[in-house]
Amino acid sequence: MLSHQACEQFPIIGAQQHYWKEFRKYGRNSISTIAHYLEIKGALNEEAFTLAVNQTLHESDIFTAVLKEAAPKEARQPQQQMGMHRPQLVRVDLTQDKTPYQTAQKKMQQDIRQPLNILDPEMSVHLLFVLGPDHYLWYTRSHHILIDGYGMMLFEQRCCQLYSHLCRHTPKGRPFYAFRDYMNEEHQYTGSKRHQGDQQFWKDYLSASPDIPRLDPDYDMAGADILRLETRFSAKVSTGLRTSAELLGTGWPDLLVTLIALYLHQAGEKMLWLPFMNRWGSVAANIPGLMVNILPYQIDVDRSQTLGEYIRQAVKNLRTIYRHGRYRLERIEADQGLNQEESFFLTPFINILPFDVPVLPGCEVRHEVIARGAADGFNITCSSDPSANQMHFAFDSDRHSYPQEMLAHHATQLPAFLRRLTEVKASDEAGQRQSLQTILDTRIETLLNENRQ
Repeated sequence: MLSHQACEQFPIIGAQQHYWKEFRKYGRNSISTIAHYLEIKGALNEEAFTLAVNQTLHESDIFTAVLKEAAPKEARQPQQQMGMHRPQLVRVDLTQDKTPYQTAQKKMQQDIRQPLNILDPEMSVHLLFVLGPDHYLWYTRSHHILIDGYGMMLFEQRCCQLYSHLCRHTPKGRPFYAFRDYMNEEHQYTGSKRHQGDQQFWKDYLSASPDIPRLDPDYDMAGADILRLETRFSAKVSTGLRTSAELLGTGWPDLLVTLIALYLHQAGEKMLWLPFMNRWGSVAANIPGLMVNILPYQIDVDRSQTLGEYIRQAVKNLRTIYRHGRYRLERIEADQGLNQEESFFLTPFINILPFDVPVLPGCEVRHEVIARGAADGFNITCSSDPSANQMHFAFDSDRHSYPQEMLAHHATQLPAFLRRLTEVKASDEAGQRQSLQTILDTRIETLLNENRQ
């Protein structure tokens, strides 16, 4: 069992500052709950599963953290103290309930709606709803100040890895690194030449965008009326994305971002915001927590280019900002003259989630994200597996910033735009590639004019 030092204390990190400001503004009226559940069907070994989850919780420093305000006379950041409590998986037996699935869903929704106090020692909940023979819902709820979506995925995958080890004697795998390892790495980065170079890059990159919208200080996120529309894409679109990405020598998630950016540029947007995992090449790749960064991306479209030329240039631009993506948004805001109470208005916000569903041996598993936190303005989230299969789009907005009519327009027109550019008509691979290459060789001006017809 991994032995992290007990009761280590650290200041909150840059990624957590946004949620701390949110807490100071709204108090217990939390708007940044994050919650997932896995529906499990099959012969689950409950004892082994409980051991696996509890072992993973023991490895996960962030789930043991308690947040504390600095004393009034202390000029320092709020603190988070690790190892203050040890969460456990709680079994909830609903086998005698007449409608156990519906009851579990109701309990999860009630829990999500409960206000969260981020100073509460037990900010996370881990439940196993037993619905009947070979039917379970595994529910994990926390607050975004502790963990991001990738961190939740790491936690779930590690639980399943340990379960497989206990049941099938597969390799146990590497335990999570300690949170202090990440803090040490971040301290080294902030004092490095790379940090200085990243800072200068963002100053130069944003010098041509002096009027980046800021969040209205009177904007009430806690009282926002959040709207959501959802759609699923056909296998033809997934095939088209993969094939087009192969033709262009890029990954399909980056290709999808560039196509969404092209659509939004046509709709009048000049900048969008992208989550950056901020983990590869870092110990953070194996630490659950809130490490994600948010990056501004300027949409640059030359309508005389072909679609393929535009995508290649846009992907190059994406990779450039990713190379400097470790420099925190909070520092970018400060460099742009924002004070500690101000924030950029992060809209439109585009989130691509190409993650595998966790695997439990001998079981069928379905994964659902039922709480993602607040939506600033207009958000587009695409979820799928790493091969772009079972692609699901969610369109979120708050009614004040983006009225329902505008959300409905985008939720209809963006999928139609993407289908037009990626949906293959030919049944054989050679025909598919030829069809897509024809689209890639078409000028953007022509494509956009045809799209308006």
